[in-house]
Amino acid sequence: MQRNFLNSISLCFLFILLFGMSIQFFFTRPIKSQWSTQEAYIMRFQWLDSVNLYLDSGKILMLQNNRLEDLSTGEDQGYPFILSVIGKTLGMQEMTFGAFIKFNYLLLITLGVATSVLLFLCFNSLLISLFFYYSYLRIGFYNGGIDHHWMLGAYIPFYVAFLMFFLKKRGTFKPVWFTFYFLVAGIANIVREGYGVIAILLLVSVVIVITIQDGIKKYKQSFSARKQSFSSNKQKPIFRLYFSNLQKNILIISLLILVYLAPMFLLNGVRSWRNFKYFDGQSSDMITHHGIWHNAFMGLGYIPNSYGIQWDDNNPIKFVHQVNPNVGYMTNEYYSILRGLYFKYSFESPNLWFGNILAKTRAIDKLTGEFIVNSPGKFLPPMLRNYFFYISLFGIFILSRKDKIATAIFWLILVAILISSIPGFIGAPSFLYLGGLLSAFFITWFYFVSLIYLALKDFLKTHWSNQPLFNFL
Repeated sequence: MQRNFLNSISLCFLFILLFGMSIQFFFTRPIKSQWSTQEAYIMRFQWLDSVNLYLDSGKILMLQNNRLEDLSTGEDQGYPFILSVIGKTLGMQEMTFGAFIKFNYLLLITLGVATSVLLFLCFNSLLISLFFYYSYLRIGFYNGGIDHHWMLGAYIPFYVAFLMFFLKKRGTFKPVWFTFYFLVAGIANIVREGYGVIAILLLVSVVIVITIQDGIKKYKQSFSARKQSFSSNKQKPIFRLYFSNLQKNILIISLLILVYLAPMFLLNGVRSWRNFKYFDGQSSDMITHHGIWHNAFMGLGYIPNSYGIQWDDNNPIKFVHQVNPNVGYMTNEYYSILRGLYFKYSFESPNLWFGNILAKTRAIDKLTGEFIVNSPGKFLPPMLRNYFFYISLFGIFILSRKDKIATAIFWLILVAILISSIPGFIGAPSFLYLGGLLSAFFITWFYFVSLIYLALKDFLKTHWSNQPLFNFL
């Protein structure tokens, strides 16, 4: 009872500190309202015009008298949709890019605070939670732009921390708590296609790991039980099935799937309503989200090749027109043809595919060396500095190998690193597409430092018992 009371007091104190840090961070950030076309991508201006058109006339996801996807092609529409709803709810007459930037900062802060609280619930340590949030705000995931590529850097710490909480509290964890996780993932998917899918892949990886761990445990228990049965000559049932919670589990899984898909259903419903009201129910043949195959096809041109593929937005249409000259840029058929061409060239020239992967691996490895600037690795000797990422990962493995939960967290972090690298392997290994990898790098060294701190804390508690300060920190 006393421990629960102390945890509650610590949690309240944590919220006060996080609130103060958030206020200080938000009001000291640069917020630029006026941008030129040289400073920002033209489609960001189209997003802003679409939001203001809705605030003025009620025409949502439109530009002038056109669908947003007809002019702002190949872009996810969840971001301008959310800002349109926020602007209307707040009674705004006009929105500037400053509102976009404020929304981005608030999203960064909200996910950071949620992650900090989850880490506190995992480790019961104010110091770890505050150290995370302080580092998180200064690591550089977002620096005041009007884009949405950076957002994966904020989502991944939340995903990892939530799944850490699940692993740590598995005995008392209620599956319905995953509702929040799936809702965040669903919203992430409409803001930038695939960002929510990463949450599902991380969850699947955790389920696989604990299934393997539980399977080994059950095998050992089963082997021990068979030895006892042979010695006592008693018959044991071979199979035993439990169906008491089947209906409940089906209901929970269905609820989570619905929550995950709800943001996409809402966005598609708004587009259908718009098409019905302004376009006689006719939908556009343009893609309504970012899509993968445009970048994937250009990604084959990261290295020189005999096909003439280049990392250039204007390059893929030449190959599409060789298949069908009548296909428009960024249409659904355009993406369908690029998908076919991607697999065709990859199978025709495996060396092209593997050559790209190898070249991008080298580039990503070099990029991780640049992530060292805002990490403890910058204090290492130059010989070790570029290897700090791998030192941290290996250190986590060494410190975790004797504990099943810690081992599962190690695999979770490793999978997060691999998954967050995928955009760089698909497209180009630049910081624009690898903000998620920066985030995974941050989580890796942060968790490594936290494990060292917890080991030191346990050592001191063993030698200096009855020190309440240790429980507080």
